[in-house]
Amino acid sequence: HLQSQQQQQQQSQQQQQRQQQQQKQQQQQRGSLASASSSWMSQEEGTVFTENYWLSHWLYISEHEEAEIWKRAIDLGRSSGGGGGASQEPGGSEKQQRQKVARDATAVAAAGSRARARLEAGLPEDMSETASTTSERTFNTRYKSTTRKMIHRRASIEMFKRIMANNLKKEKRVEISRSSVGEFGFRIHGSRPVVVSAIERGTSAETCGLQVGDLIYAINDTNILDMAHSDVVRLAHDAGSSALILDLIPTNGFLQSTRYSRRENKRYEPTVTGYLMRLSPSTAQPLLIELQERMSSGGSASGSGHGNSAAATSQQRAIELNKVMRLAWRARYFVLRSDNCLYWYKSPDEMVEPHGGLNLQGFSATLTDEFSEPDYVIRLVKYGGQPHYLGSNNMCDIQTWVDAINRAATEANQNDPYMKRTLVLARGKPNQIEEPDCSGWLYKFSHKRGGGAHWRAAYFVLKDACLYLFRNQKAELVEQASAVYYLHGYRVRSKHIEHKKHTFELIPPNRKTIKPMFLMASNEIDKKRWIAALEYSIDRWIEIN
Repeated sequence: HLQSQQQQQQQSQQQQQRQQQQQKQQQQQRGSLASASSSWMSQEEGTVFTENYWLSHWLYISEHEEAEIWKRAIDLGRSSGGGGGASQEPGGSEKQQRQKVARDATAVAAAGSRARARLEAGLPEDMSETASTTSERTFNTRYKSTTRKMIHRRASIEMFKRIMANNLKKEKRVEISRSSVGEFGFRIHGSRPVVVSAIERGTSAETCGLQVGDLIYAINDTNILDMAHSDVVRLAHDAGSSALILDLIPTNGFLQSTRYSRRENKRYEPTVTGYLMRLSPSTAQPLLIELQERMSSGGSASGSGHGNSAAATSQQRAIELNKVMRLAWRARYFVLRSDNCLYWYKSPDEMVEPHGGLNLQGFSATLTDEFSEPDYVIRLVKYGGQPHYLGSNNMCDIQTWVDAINRAATEANQNDPYMKRTLVLARGKPNQIEEPDCSGWLYKFSHKRGGGAHWRAAYFVLKDACLYLFRNQKAELVEQASAVYYLHGYRVRSKHIEHKKHTFELIPPNRKTIKPMFLMASNEIDKKRWIAALEYSIDRWIEIN
């Protein structure tokens, strides 16, 4: 116990030194673009605004993960209690039954493969509990909600682009049969536009050519582009026919770009993967409280005159504690990515939606003997934070993970890859920012130096929640960005300002220290395009404590 305390004190001192180094780096980064100031700039411009990024820790939904979300189909009938069942097409029931048998056989084979992989990784066979914990369910629900919004917002961006180019037209028509339980096998999200957000396996919705991200232009020849979500649902269910005819506008063409190709984009590739045991604090705490109450009541009932030795009581407590802790460990498949973040999933077959994640900045990993099982346990600790525990019975695997986690943490502390990349882009020309989330001219409300305020036009480029402001769009006249705003945690909303049209507001998480930003577009469609793009870009970052 004394050795553990000394280790924690040493780790605390090391963490304080790292934080001091990070503060120096942030100060250097904040002033790195000061030379770009000009006579017309506001008091804010000529600066890099990184405060919201540094005040929290973030997990990034990479292009690879987004592509998987767009491509997948889900079992709606099992996840939502509706939308499943056999198709009413001739022979459809028999076909779906064969598909179900094939899926079940694949699932059984995958389960056997996962069990062997866990044993080979040194996970105890009788400690292979996989049920999601409270914190994992919360994280997974939040992740699913965020990705559904991203699909809708990305599709909205594509729609507004086509409207501005006067090129919005239906491109394909599909017919979807109603299942035996009255559902059509797909899920929609949002309104104006309505977007297909999920498709059920084994239904006619999957086989007819419907795709996640498709904009629904019309249902049974009724245009729904301006309909509310509830009206669209009512129209589909009240149609009274055994099939729906949908006119669609595909929006997933962007997935063909190199940014979404694993072969071309290596930014967020896994560096170390494998099974480990994870100790869940949310599961362990109630079990420990129950054990404490049980042991206390047992001790008071036995009295002090029966001659029970202190050693026997201590041994009994140790045995009971070991039983309780075995129930709190969870077998998980861990992935350490090149962005220095650690993610965990239930299995390698379920890597579309993580069940949790850690940004390793500020963490350190050491082996600990605080638990009798598993044989080897990693203690992940950050100054002022709750420790995390990972375990295995395989010493080689554990040492590999300790080394890899510490390397990633050191790199995150010394050289944040996202910050480095964005500052490089800020020192370049606007056309050097490849595949931006949005770009174009906007008016920004600014306070002049020396007093007064005005709306001033500037060219903006948005990419990965980073908004770059340029004084001029022409590459030959611009040497670097005049200002850079890191929008992590911001909210975006339409804003009515007297005597001004097409205005919207960027609201920071903490309005006490950072002022909102007011922007104005040239027309209503461009304003909606920017709002959808900003929400999409900001949503890529999930804040974690």
